[in-house]
Amino acid sequence: MSAQWSQLTTATLAGAIDAWYAATTNGDTTVITLPDAPAIYLTHQPHAQVRWRTAGRKGLTMPLTDARERLAMVLGSQR
Repeated sequence: MSAQWSQLTTATLAGAIDAWYAATTNGDTTVITLPDAPAIYLTHQPHAQVRWRTAGRKGLTMPLTDARERLAMVLGSQR
C-alpha cells in the first residue's frame, strides 16, 4: 500500500509542479517544505527550466522534467 501511496504522491507533486510552471512567469518562485529536509525553492526560468535551490545552498538550473525526477528522489528519501 505504501508503494502505491508514494507513486500517487509523486505523481500528484509532479502534476503540481507542471501546473505551477504553467501558471507562473519568469522569476516567480515557490517554496516546497518537507519534514526533516531543507526547504526547496523553485524559480520559474524560460524554456521549460527551473532553478532548484535548497535553503543555504547555491542553486542549479535544470529542465522541468529533471526537477520532477529530483523531487521524486527527495520524496523517496523521506520514507
